[in-house]
Amino acid sequence: MPYTRVVSGWHLDIDSQHITDEGPIPFWRAEVEVWREGDDAPAFRDHTLAHHDSQDEAERIAEGMGADYARAHPLDLD
Repeated sequence: MPYTRVVSGWHLDIDSQHITDEGPIPFWRAEVEVWREGDDAPAFRDHTLAHHDSQDEAERIAEGMGADYARAHPLDLD
């Protein structure tokens, strides 16, 4: 289920998929989009490359990637 987290003023949208048709073993993959409120497109988008055993693991890694971007590009909220 998609969810949003706010880090350093950025909105991180995280979503995951259970992949069952790309090989003999099903796995999880997650994507993160990092948005500035009011923007029409994400400033950063990426997805996990590894085949994760659990949804939690895939989402945690995607969230970390988005948080790294947000912390490296803090917004001036004043």
